[in-house]
Amino acid sequence: MMILASDYDGTFHIGEEQTIKNVQAVKKWRAAGNQFGLVTGRSLETVSLPAEEYKIPLDFMICTNGASIFGPNRRLLADTPMENAGLKRLMQLPSIRKSDRCFALTGRGTFARRRPGKLLDRIGLFRVPSVDEKEIPNLQPVWQISVACGDLERAMGCAKEVNDTFPGVYSAYDNIDSVDIVAFGMNKSQGIRRYLEACGFKEESEKILVIGDGGNDVDMLRTFGGFTVTNGCPSAKAAAAGVFDSVEALIETALKEK
Repeated sequence: MMILASDYDGTFHIGEEQTIKNVQAVKKWRAAGNQFGLVTGRSLETVSLPAEEYKIPLDFMICTNGASIFGPNRRLLADTPMENAGLKRLMQLPSIRKSDRCFALTGRGTFARRRPGKLLDRIGLFRVPSVDEKEIPNLQPVWQISVACGDLERAMGCAKEVNDTFPGVYSAYDNIDSVDIVAFGMNKSQGIRRYLEACGFKEESEKILVIGDGGNDVDMLRTFGGFTVTNGCPSAKAAAAGVFDSVEALIETALKEK
């Protein structure tokens, strides 16, 4: 059996037509006795919406950059919450305070930081309820704070500020024009490993394929000798073992080589 974990935004979903083709390829992949899942910076709620819309057949969903892991029927298999004590100070960092959009991805759901005079936030088509930032530490477990910075340069600056201010407490990753902040050391690689452990699989015994396109995919690509797509960011391409036009192309190649 082979296990394929794919990032969603910019990797699995790269336009309507190709996304539909990717879904069909996943059906062939699973029919051949393999597993497929999404590994994403999104929350369970915000990745489930497109997964249901496209009817993506899934064996697992590794969400919030590995901090929350779900099996069939959205059953929580494992999680790693952020340290609660530092959340209040984290929300006061200048780069986060200045951002227009900030989200708390928690075990209670996905929430937007309330800003006076701002309309209710959305993540894609998903409407997000708002909370005062002082309430965020009470939304335990908090799996991830996501900050919309507007562009890659500002996202990299925000990630650096978080990592410099909270060494050994939180890990921040630039993700195109946003920043994902999770518990220290948590990333997509750890999420995959914890999924394998929860299911009784041995990492050394399984053939694991991964594919992603962003800065938060880099560790995963390096750890598992993974792949990126043509539109992947420079850091993803530098870390990847190869480049495919799509998830469909990777699946076709892997099935032929099996």
